[in-house]
Amino acid sequence: MPEDAAEVAVVPNAPAVTPVSARDRVRSFAARHWLIAGVLALAGVLRALAVLAYRPVEWFNDSYSYVTAAVALVPETIRPSGYALFLAALEPLHSFALVTVAQHLLGLATGIAVYAVLRVRGVRTWVAALAAVPVLLDAYEIQLEHLVMADTLFMFLITVAIVLLCLRNQPRWIAAAAAGLLLGGSAIVRTDGRPLLVVAAVCLIVRRAGWRPVTALLMAGLLPIAAYIGWFHATRGEYTITQGDGSFLYSRAMAFAECAKLNPPARLRPLCDSRPPSARPPSADYIWEANPLRTYTGDPWSPAASKLGGDFAWLAVRKQPTGYLWATAKDLGRTFAWTRSLQFPDPATALQYQFGTRDTSPPGWAPIADLHTYEPGNLTTRVHRPYSSLLVSYQRYVYFRGPLLLITLLIGAAWVVSGRRRGAPGLLPWCAAVTLVVVPPATAGFSYRYVLAAIPCACIAAGLATIPARIRRGSPQPIPPGTVGRDRPEGADIAGGADMSSGADMSSGADMSSGADMSSGAEMASRTAPPRPAGRPAIEILGIDII
Repeated sequence: MPEDAAEVAVVPNAPAVTPVSARDRVRSFAARHWLIAGVLALAGVLRALAVLAYRPVEWFNDSYSYVTAAVALVPETIRPSGYALFLAALEPLHSFALVTVAQHLLGLATGIAVYAVLRVRGVRTWVAALAAVPVLLDAYEIQLEHLVMADTLFMFLITVAIVLLCLRNQPRWIAAAAAGLLLGGSAIVRTDGRPLLVVAAVCLIVRRAGWRPVTALLMAGLLPIAAYIGWFHATRGEYTITQGDGSFLYSRAMAFAECAKLNPPARLRPLCDSRPPSARPPSADYIWEANPLRTYTGDPWSPAASKLGGDFAWLAVRKQPTGYLWATAKDLGRTFAWTRSLQFPDPATALQYQFGTRDTSPPGWAPIADLHTYEPGNLTTRVHRPYSSLLVSYQRYVYFRGPLLLITLLIGAAWVVSGRRRGAPGLLPWCAAVTLVVVPPATAGFSYRYVLAAIPCACIAAGLATIPARIRRGSPQPIPPGTVGRDRPEGADIAGGADMSSGADMSSGADMSSGADMSSGAEMASRTAPPRPAGRPAIEILGIDII
């Protein structure tokens, strides 16, 4: 580094640099990103059709308890109420329609995040745009955004967190802290998010990110979880996130548990089901319908019932591990089926994942007073044609089918396990996607809507598989002047912002071995870099074309 940090290397006889106007910058940006702009335009039209077709909102069975928690500002006992806090923030608007608009915007932002991280990492434009398509154009994703449900917020939080950790090979501690806050937030939105903070920390350790990012990730991630536990204790008197975890585990165990093989103690014997597993209903029925746990305890969501259900489940897993693995594998198989079943877990529930064809009102058991507190007026979902007819037809054919998700995961897996690239940034999104796919059927049961949260991470991992990257051992190779894109050595990663051998950082304009300050390197690169091939738009870091 020069002694004076402000000193800039001067190139003799350097030609003057012509300033670039704002209009030219906009044109250049549009020329580079026209493909994703087209996809976004179509995605926006589809979401606008949903807003026009189903007013004010579409309902799911779980929607009503979220609204109650938002109005009362008291956490639920069955599931985390982070989404209820999101609803509470929007309550002053008194409009469920605006809630759906906000969720549609989150869906669009998720797709943009997928595209952006892949382009920054050097992925080709068409590959990055293709990776965003399953998020932006999937009919079931659009329909889920139009429900009063936590899934869209959950997916957004996870995706943005993963993006922050994948922008660089070694993320800065401030980015890791922001990602930790988002992952901690996802854990209080849906229970599936709880393992992700640990998964992210382990992946950063494997990537040799250093102790500062890992520590920042974990400490920041625990903040929203600790705050939520404090809220739960202040309102319900217990230090926990939910009270029903054991009841969900019980529902999973009833897919395979046979008391003749378990020989349970007397206190657990009333939870047995005398029917063989093949004759039993889906696991979800052991949560919401009549079942031995509900009959025996009266309230399956009480702490005592959850404790009994959890003890029964762990006994079943220990005594019948093969049955547990087989039940989980069967549900995972549904994830990768070509078509969606309209009979699983039952026709009434499956119908709520479809764009409707007739007006529907909240059921009689719904908390009507809380719904009217949130939005006064008629809360019947009105179906408006022809917009609804277009969406019903679209949903019949256009969605990210199971085999395509499997192929996407396999592409990411093939890249992660290859020896020379092990531990590169794609490891984290791939592990996050697998976690989101496996955890629900392993702990409660399969649901099609659970799968959607894994798609952005799976697509990021597959997109990153198209670029060379690896953990570098020893001193990285310097970047020769004038090398760009795929011509630069594998040991040097500008797109990822990797730290160089002397600890210099490309994004902060650190001095390189040539003695030139990278903060003024845009002029040097524009004179030394070879022409970019046609059809390869540039991503610029500090004015340097990296593609």
